[in-house]
Amino acid sequence: MKNVAFVNNYQLKFSPFETKKIYGVIVKTLNNNVLKSTVHYEIEVQCLLNRNENFIFEINRNQVYINNLEPDIKIEQLADKASKAFYPIQIETNNFGQIDTVANFKSIKQNWLQEKEILLDYYKGDVALKIIESIDAILVNEDLLKQSLYKNWFFSLYFAPLYIPYTDNFGKTVVRDYPVFGNTPVKYEATHTVEPFCTETNKININAHGKAIDERNMYEVLLNYNYPKAKMTDNTIETIYSEMDIQYKLHADNGNIFAVIANFNTKIDQNTTKNTLIEIYQL
Repeated sequence: MKNVAFVNNYQLKFSPFETKKIYGVIVKTLNNNVLKSTVHYEIEVQCLLNRNENFIFEINRNQVYINNLEPDIKIEQLADKASKAFYPIQIETNNFGQIDTVANFKSIKQNWLQEKEILLDYYKGDVALKIIESIDAILVNEDLLKQSLYKNWFFSLYFAPLYIPYTDNFGKTVVRDYPVFGNTPVKYEATHTVEPFCTETNKININAHGKAIDERNMYEVLLNYNYPKAKMTDNTIETIYSEMDIQYKLHADNGNIFAVIANFNTKIDQNTTKNTLIEIYQL
């Protein structure tokens, strides 16, 4: 069995790839182990090294399918068409693999302003206008656009701090938000552990296991509160309970992501448990 090769401070090495990689993304939502919805799509990723020796990822998303169908409800169609102005997006990462900046923000903003006029001409009504205005607020503001990326399962999982310095026990505790409820991320604390030996197919496994440490209760999360309002007046309030397990599989030769398999198990109420299953595989 081959040992995992680390660089300084027990860090994993990452090498850029000019050839596009295509990933299949599947997100399943289950309530009490009953499948409620499935979203799947393919995404293209290309990685280059820029002049500052940081990595630039260009990402393009193909058609999104909801329960194996293209969006057919007008609101879903509107969101799908609006997202086309978002791609391709270029992400610049830091040395740990996390998102640093949106390198082509000006281009995205310009594309959106043109697409917005088309959508306003076609979609009428208060609901459509509200959706367009909410998208507009994000795509014309670089900071909000960057924040929105981590509310998407692919960006949240793919651009994770995988290349951080690990301890001599190959572990590291990380605190991050995950989009278990879409636009209302939940904060988790997890321990990332690198398995010391490569697999038979020459992959590096990184396992992340942890729990939610968010101080909000379920009601506040569902209403998109940004702070634990109830806990400020009553310490007996039950905070959100959720567990997470993620396994990353990296190519041992270059540290590129081959697959991500994630499971988030969340207690909604006394009678309901929500599971969010995400799979990202290089095709």
